[in-house]
Amino acid sequence: MKIVFSIVVSTAFFLFLGCQELRSSEKVGLPTERQLKTYDNMKPLFPSPLELAEKKSEPFKKAFALWYGALKALARIPLEIFDPERGFLQTHWYIPKDLPNHRLQVKVCIIPCQEIRVEALSVTVLHQVLKQEQWIIIPTSLELEQKIKRSILLHARDYAVQNK
Repeated sequence: MKIVFSIVVSTAFFLFLGCQELRSSEKVGLPTERQLKTYDNMKPLFPSPLELAEKKSEPFKKAFALWYGALKALARIPLEIFDPERGFLQTHWYIPKDLPNHRLQVKVCIIPCQEIRVEALSVTVLHQVLKQEQWIIIPTSLELEQKIKRSILLHARDYAVQNK
């Protein structure tokens, strides 16, 4: 119980300091069909990164390659929050096909900078398991977070190389 509490508190503290985003009263329920749609089906809700680059502020334009990389890396998971002004991206809960009693949520923080840097990117993955009809938070492997971060950085690098 102490571990779960410390994970929740540290995640909330990280989001509050690093991304200026704190959602403390969010209720956890079973995923709806809307949450399970793919990003491809939601394209009308979220314009392409190229369209956003022309309309958004300077912080977004500075870190555009990282935003592009994040959207490409997480393209199969529907987005819940997309806030380039604050540098925050959050997916809906995602249920892997091979683990129906597990669900994941990815949170990405991007700090505006001209270069593609590891320090400008933070990835947090929340992992829950369904036990007795309740979702319980369990520890996430750092390997999964690092894999997503690496994928974002690779997509960002590919974008930067193609658009020089």
